This record gives sequence, C-alpha cells and structure tokens, in this order.
Amino acid sequence: MSHQDHTTAYQTPAAEATADPWHHHGADEAAPQAEHAAQVNPIVLGKALALIIVSTLALMLITVLYFKSHFNALHRERTDVDLGAAARDYRAASKKNLAEGDGWADPAAGRLRVPIENARKRVVDAYAKGAKAE
Repeated sequence: MSHQDHTTAYQTPAAEATADPWHHHGADEAAPQAEHAAQVNPIVLGKALALIIVSTLALMLITVLYFKSHFNALHRERTDVDLGAAARDYRAASKKNLAEGDGWADPAAGRLRVPIENARKRVVDAYAKGAKAE
C-alpha cells in the first residue's frame, strides 16, 4: 500500500489557481478590517439564549391561555341554558300582581286580586269587629 498523496475530483484546488482579481488587494487600499466577533462572549450568548427561550415560552403560554378562555366562552354560549329564567319571570310577575291594587284576577271564576297587606288588614279588622271575614 502506497502512502502517496492521491488527488480526487472532490478535492479543493489550490487558492492560487482559483483566485480572481477581486481577491488580490493592492497597496492603494486601506488597512484591512479586523474580523467581526473574533472573541465570542459565552455569557452574553447564554443570556441571549435564555431571553429567547423565556420569551418563546411566555408567548406560548399567553396564546394557550387566550384560546382556552375564548373556546370556553364559545362552549358556554352554545351549550349553557338559563334554567332559572322561567322562575325569575314568574316571580317578577307574581310580585307585580301582589303589588297592584284591587281588581279582577279572573272575572270568569269570580276571583279578585287584592294586595296581601290589604287582605291582612281586612281580615284583622273583620275579626276585631267580631264579624266573619269575607
């Protein structure tokens, strides 16, 4: 087995063979610039990475909470039924009827509507006189 250098088609050719005039700098050019970020500060990189991770997690959490709230509201709107609405309406109508003055509640049945306080007063007055309550 030979230890000679073997060239293949995949090897990069020497720089002199491929360099075009743009790569050659003349004496009339300014001094070359120093490379950018030659010394990387790992603490700054770590802080930047931590900031990116925390920001991403916070945005994900906010998005999840928003959509859970939004979809729960939509679900409640579509599925919840106000079972107490009929009872509240009946109670309001009953209070209104009790608060109104004397009048016919059901003329066909011969029923009168009398406020409860007036009815109590009539009964007490009737018993005070020794008469039978009407």
